[in-house]
Amino acid sequence: MSLDTIAGQLDAALPPGAVGRDVPVAELTTYRLGGPVAVAAHVTGDTDLAAVATAVRAADPVPPVLVVGRGSNLLVADRGFAGVAVVLGATPTPRPRPRAAARRCRSWPAAPRRPAAPASSSTSASPARWAARCA
Repeated sequence: MSLDTIAGQLDAALPPGAVGRDVPVAELTTYRLGGPVAVAAHVTGDTDLAAVATAVRAADPVPPVLVVGRGSNLLVADRGFAGVAVVLGATPTPRPRPRAAARRCRSWPAAPRRPAAPASSSTSASPARWAARCA
């Protein structure tokens, strides 16, 4: 059974819009990286999850399955994932881009943008000074 057949079965069993083909993983993760996943099924409850399990188990050979929660700490190669991604929870809404100030801010003692002051100055690399830059 091909991934197209599985996608068709899931389309019939899940609510409209819950199944996607070649969905960029970047839309599902906090890192905003990764290639496409062959089949993405958004499940919101036990019955949806049971329908996905039934379709996957009926396939021969059984395709690889990737379970995606909130998408944090998840990296997928740029070539994508040739299997079924089960996305837990409601259909995701686009996440806002980080604010410009948050992107500029670096945690102390990350590499400073300018050279450090001479060693005689004990306050040049203090956490308070770095915090003031990020406020």
